[in-house]
Amino acid sequence: MRTSVMLLLVAMCVPAFADEKREDERLAAFRAEVRTLDAVTGDAVGYAGTEGAFMALYKKIRAADDAGLFEALLAEKSPVAKALGLYGLVQMRGERAAQRVLAFLHARERFQYLPHGCCGSTIPLGQFARTLLAESDPLRSKAKREPLVEPQRILSVDLRVLASNESVLVHRVSARALAAALKAKTFELTWPGLATLEHDLSFLELIRAVGRMSESSAQRAFLVAALRNRTLPPSFRLAAASALTRSSSGEAKKALEAHRNGLDKLSEHRLGTRFLDIQRKHAAFLERWEPIDRVKTWKGMEAIAEQVRVALKADHPFALERLIGTDGMSLLRSHPAVRSAHTKSLLDIARGLEDTSAMWNTWATAPYRLEAFLTPGWNDEDLGISSVSEETRKTLRELLHAHFTR
Repeated sequence: MRTSVMLLLVAMCVPAFADEKREDERLAAFRAEVRTLDAVTGDAVGYAGTEGAFMALYKKIRAADDAGLFEALLAEKSPVAKALGLYGLVQMRGERAAQRVLAFLHARERFQYLPHGCCGSTIPLGQFARTLLAESDPLRSKAKREPLVEPQRILSVDLRVLASNESVLVHRVSARALAAALKAKTFELTWPGLATLEHDLSFLELIRAVGRMSESSAQRAFLVAALRNRTLPPSFRLAAASALTRSSSGEAKKALEAHRNGLDKLSEHRLGTRFLDIQRKHAAFLERWEPIDRVKTWKGMEAIAEQVRVALKADHPFALERLIGTDGMSLLRSHPAVRSAHTKSLLDIARGLEDTSAMWNTWATAPYRLEAFLTPGWNDEDLGISSVSEETRKTLRELLHAHFTR
């Protein structure tokens, strides 16, 4: 009798083991295939408008009707695999789809993104996650543009993105979305107005987020009011002052001048004087680039190489977007003096990261921006990294490592 029972139990378990083995084999096959992908592509890409490999694999996995397969891809090392996992979970509309997407908002790994047609760009995984919240199916050309979560929640997410240093690569997208919502009067840039959008951020984080929004009169007014409010904790006022150094406006300069002495008394570092100095240097830096930006040809840039060399000089993170961007970067290859100025500025900024690391400092994104710059990506040529020597890259990595482990 005991032998018969054992045989029956074994017979019952064998199909389960077989199913589990088939499941493992199927997942292994999908993982092997997704590891060959180097881009997130939609259903109509290229001149011929053909289906991309990413979309083709999504359909193959989707046919299995098992959300666990997409869930498993989130643990893969490849950001494209993670993007496929998120995209699949969102399309299956699982209960935890939005929760999973939100968990990747700060991810900085990059990949080539070609949703439709021939034009693509390199974006961080966090930006793709943010896109899925606002437009749940951005990869199928005929899909309805429906948000995964309600619009107000997306604005709340944008505030959280801007409040975070780690999500710096998504800041521009979120800043633009909040500016559009502010212009459309979807919310008011006041303490009560912000509270209706986001309940979980501290007041300090809200000031930091507002400071990183696209500049506007309403944004400056909010920051100036926070700076003037002596009932606020010192760190709140310091965050507002730091945010005002991002503006080259006379209004920002005037506010910082008016409160310099008071801010100097908050610390032995005379922060009020330092803020004013940063704001003035930032304004001068932007002014130096104005005539350069009007030059649209390579020959024209060659003619003003010395002007570009001088314009590249900086030792503060306000210059990073220029140093990492494309404008004028073609001169790095043909003009050693320009390349030398570019390298020196990058190193000077990296050596001074500790100066902008305070919780209230709106420039504390600098190490994460440099980290992304040093991480290989699809269009490194556009990021200027190809013109930075291996020796400089090594030094920058060492400085970043020292900063993150301090």
